[in-house]
Amino acid sequence: MEFHLSLSVADLSAFVLFAGKQVISRISLDTADLTDVVVPVTGLESVVALDWHSTTDHIYWTDVIDDSISTAQWDGTGQQVLVVVGRFVDMVVTRLLLTVTDCIS
Repeated sequence: MEFHLSLSVADLSAFVLFAGKQVISRISLDTADLTDVVVPVTGLESVVALDWHSTTDHIYWTDVIDDSISTAQWDGTGQQVLVVVGRFVDMVVTRLLLTVTDCIS
């Protein structure tokens, strides 16, 4: 897989961060072409929850296949698994959230 990361977060004032199961991408709303840019992280199985910490410029995600919460910087450096369970830390409001994949209604 080829990765293209042409914009830094500092260059963006508006963007959408999204997951495509084995890929984390973002679309800049500041550019006319709305091209999605793949964040160069590896080992993704099934990403379902994403967050971005604006102060540290780290991305956080939950992967439900390996039951982990991981983090990395926008350029893919510093990638590491933080927690091995289906929990997610929201750094903005400093709360621990749970990711539920199977739910009985």
